[in-house]
Amino acid sequence: RSKSAFNGKPEDAPLFRKTMAMIFTKASARTRVSFETGVFLLGGHALCLGSEIGIGVREATKDIARVLSAYNDIIMA
Repeated sequence: RSKSAFNGKPEDAPLFRKTMAMIFTKASARTRVSFETGVFLLGGHALCLGSEIGIGVREATKDIARVLSAYNDIIMA
């Protein structure tokens, strides 16, 4: 589907009002940009998270997963 396939009505987009948290352990510009662009074109919003969340260091993985899943519809790791 192209950008014009949604007839300018955001509520028709498949990811309308959906958020995706992307967790990267290594910097990856191509992957980050392609996922951010794809989610945006489908009507959603992507958050890029990296080492600042401290998985397994500052906070337990299960705690981070619980919090992210409460606020995001999709988690990509």
